[in-house]
Amino acid sequence: MAELARSAPRPRPESVFAAYLAEFQALCASHGAELVVVALPLDVQVDGAEWAKYGVTQGPDMRPSQILLTDLVADAEALRIRSVDATAALRAAQPGAFLDGDFHLTARGHAAVAEVLAERLARPLPPWAPESGLPQGTGYAPTQRAWEAVEAVPFAGWATGTAQYLGGWLKLRLSAADDVEPVREIEVIEGLAGGDAHDDGDGDDAGDAAGSRLAADGPSVPARRRR
Repeated sequence: MAELARSAPRPRPESVFAAYLAEFQALCASHGAELVVVALPLDVQVDGAEWAKYGVTQGPDMRPSQILLTDLVADAEALRIRSVDATAALRAAQPGAFLDGDFHLTARGHAAVAEVLAERLARPLPPWAPESGLPQGTGYAPTQRAWEAVEAVPFAGWATGTAQYLGGWLKLRLSAADDVEPVREIEVIEGLAGGDAHDDGDGDDAGDAAGSRLAADGPSVPARRRR
């Protein structure tokens, strides 16, 4: 598990654009408009041959500066702002995407940007996905290994079963007569938000997450129930 944690991709740090994008997004939203971001490169970022029109015979390699456009698009998408980097489209339109002696676009260049922008606008943002891990104030149920170390107290009534209590979590295992088909046995685990009794120190977070479940007479069904 430790090796997996070291090899896991690290979150990309926000760029200098993030705060500005959030501000512009809020401004647009306040007027009922959608902010769309187009990362438009300079002519010399698209094609090193463009230096010649400025009288520069050996201009600097501008490829490292592409990270600025990449960061802009990444930050925009992270904020759920539809965005597109026009570099590839303009590169495909070369030669002739930029004016002679000027970094502005020609009709050919405008057409290339329009095409890639229209393609992006035709695709909605992906569905919102929750962040990894559990919401603040919640925790995983104890693992099976942890429950095995806790005394099970028997009880009887309309059904027979056992009860266990562990670090704010209650586990009930109930058994009923066969005429209560199709379920003859059920296991319920409920606990207080933020309970951390699940961590048995073995580093197996995936196993810890599986601690909360509903087991019936058949395939198991996930039932992470908390209150």
